[in-house]
Amino acid sequence: MRILRNRLAVGIMCIVLSLAVGFIGIPLMNAGSNEKVQVVRLKTDVAKGVQLTSEMLEVVPIVKDNLPEGIAKKKDEVNGLYAVSDMVKGEFIFSKKVSKAPAQDNEYLYSLPEGKMALSVTIRSLAAGLSGKLMPKDVVTIFSVEEEKQVQGQILTMGQNLSSKSYPELLYVEVLSVTASSGNDTDSSENKENSSTQADNSNNLPATVTLLANRQQAELLTVLEKKGGIHIGLVARGNETEAQKLLTMQEKLFAPVKNIQGEDANQNQTGSQGEAMQGNDKQGTGATQ
Repeated sequence: MRILRNRLAVGIMCIVLSLAVGFIGIPLMNAGSNEKVQVVRLKTDVAKGVQLTSEMLEVVPIVKDNLPEGIAKKKDEVNGLYAVSDMVKGEFIFSKKVSKAPAQDNEYLYSLPEGKMALSVTIRSLAAGLSGKLMPKDVVTIFSVEEEKQVQGQILTMGQNLSSKSYPELLYVEVLSVTASSGNDTDSSENKENSSTQADNSNNLPATVTLLANRQQAELLTVLEKKGGIHIGLVARGNETEAQKLLTMQEKLFAPVKNIQGEDANQNQTGSQGEAMQGNDKQGTGATQ
């Protein structure tokens, strides 16, 4: 009899607990997951460099669950700041999309790494510059076309005395910008606007590419620019990890190496290290094929 009473008590407790969970616990959990917070978004399109005003902003509620990090929750947080890139109506405002100072033209020129410089070379044909598809942050290899000396009395057909050459110092180079003959970068809003309004877009095609280079690379690039046979090949795009890996490999080529006498043996190492890097590229290509 006592056992039956215990079983009855346990059954009643289970029923009570299930009712409590169903009518109290679950609604509370749903209420928590559906909790909303106020965030700031744009009421109109905003171009890069424009100062945000209260009239451009609105506060709207969104579900708190999975709230993105850095999103503005009050107008005061972003009112008076400047857009660092073009933004569209309905876009939420994040801290990384605004700045206290107006965006400058050619921002990449204001934060060059120590020991580096920006250097531009001419794109003499559409094909030489990847058919106009080069972009900032691309990692490229620089080739040159050189004319070989003709042996006296030797008869050569057209192009037979030309040879293409790559250089260990220019295997992996970062693109800072691509500039049209109009003087505007090809990815700038001014150039895009000109492209959409002008019937003749020849002034908006890439004319030069600006590269991030150290002094040794810059000296070689100026020589190749004078020769006029530069051709650019794309190596990496869109994969920041791979791009950094390649740029680090290139930097190692210029790392100072001391010989037994303590003299800088970097010049002697450049050729052999460059050949090794090119050999790795060939092995990778063969594996891919």
